Parts: sequence; structure tokens; C-alpha cells
Amino acid sequence: MAAKQKAKAKAKAQPKRPTKKVARTTRSAKSVRPPKVIVPAVAPEIISTVVPESFATDRADKILAHLVEGVSRSRIQKALDLGLVKVNGAVADRRTVLQAGNTVSITLPAPETPTVHAVKMPLQVLFEDAHLIAINKPAGLLTHPVQGSDELS
Repeated sequence: MAAKQKAKAKAKAQPKRPTKKVARTTRSAKSVRPPKVIVPAVAPEIISTVVPESFATDRADKILAHLVEGVSRSRIQKALDLGLVKVNGAVADRRTVLQAGNTVSITLPAPETPTVHAVKMPLQVLFEDAHLIAINKPAGLLTHPVQGSDELS
């Protein structure tokens, strides 16, 4: 018991270290959500290409993922599943095997809108400056959102 009192007295006797104050943005007591943005309908993107001689015979999704820059393989697979890919004028699917010289026409579906929403939660800020922030992430809190999960991240 006496040891606890001595520890408390010692803690009170030590001066507190000065903390660096960091300017934070001020928010009103009642946070206001911005108005919803209406996204105009995007015209489908149509890409036509010829499979070069340098590509070996392989599945359509694999070859097209390499041929079409900036488009994910999952988006190409979705186009294949929806019947939006034509090889030499015929509708192709994932199992279609492409060969060198095939003419491919892809109508890419519009990218899906993200379903992740920001959630305001109290987080302990360990350090913050103009370039870096370090927080104490609680155990069990997801670092990155997972598609199809309602779990907080």
C-alpha cells in the first residue's frame, strides 16, 4: 500500500514533458454533410485491338488483361461474363482461347462505384506533423475495408 502511495507521489513530483501542439482543423459542433453529387451516366468504353504475334495462345481474360492498359482483370472478366467481348465478330466468354491475329472488340462496363463509407470514430493520435500521422489502431479494427463486409475499418 505504501509503495503505491510513493509511486503516486513520485509521479506528481516529476514535471510533465512539454508536448508539441499541432494545429488541427476546427469543425463546427454539428458536422454538415456535403450534398450528394449526381454522377452523369458514363458512355461505355469500346476498345478494339488485334492480338499480337508475341502472345502465346491463352484464355481471353489473361491476354486482354495484358493488352488493355489501365483496366483491371476483374473488369475484363465482367465484360466477358456479360457478353460484351467479341472475337472476330463472335461473342466470347472466359473460356475462349485467343490466338495471334484475332481481332478483339471490348465494350467495357462502367466501373462500379465504391460502397465504402467513412465512419467517424475516436482514434488516439500518437504523432502528427505536416507529412505523417501515427495512430493507435485498436486490435480487431480492419486496416482496409473488405468488399461485402459491414465490419468497421
